[in-house]
Amino acid sequence: MTKISIGIWAAILLFVGLFVVNSCTTVDASHEGIKVSKIGSDRGANDIENVTGWIFYNPFTSFIEQYPTFTQTKDFDPFTVSAKGGTLFKIDPTLNYHLVKGQGANVYRKYRKELPDIENNILRTIVYNSYRDVANTFTPDSLVNNRVGFEEQVESKLRKALSDDGFSFENITSNLTPPESLQAMIDAKNTAVQNALRLNNQVPSRWIC
Repeated sequence: MTKISIGIWAAILLFVGLFVVNSCTTVDASHEGIKVSKIGSDRGANDIENVTGWIFYNPFTSFIEQYPTFTQTKDFDPFTVSAKGGTLFKIDPTLNYHLVKGQGANVYRKYRKELPDIENNILRTIVYNSYRDVANTFTPDSLVNNRVGFEEQVESKLRKALSDDGFSFENITSNLTPPESLQAMIDAKNTAVQNALRLNNQVPSRWIC
């Protein structure tokens, strides 16, 4: 065998080896894998196969997308929402959620994005809209004094919106902050009410001579 033929065979073996390495991946139990075809006018949106374990595929005609199914924690950048009358409140939300098993293919068909892109765009919009819509139904005073009710309504909207997109809501931390001037006014009002109640409940002492 000549040096040229040896070189050709070495190149062929190298190509085959690289092809095999790049044609194999694994999807563990904590992820949902989908095999997507690159062929077709719709780039495989109608030809998606759920896959698990060791996967062999042709990287020239298909690719594997993986979505985690365990709990994800996303700390969004703060934003502001307005209560009735236009008073702005700061929200610094942290969302816990997970992909519903079996929904990976639907998520890909709908968004064609990896999970970080979905979080930073789609999920952030869902979270923002939920807070905005609910906050606009509260007066500034009631939003400060009834945060539990406010958060329960936000969670209800989030649970529905995320479910429609194939995700399951777990919990969210709002970290709602009112304007300093409003908080000071509400604190002063509450203090005045408490002082008035304390005075009304006091029984005057009477000395008997």
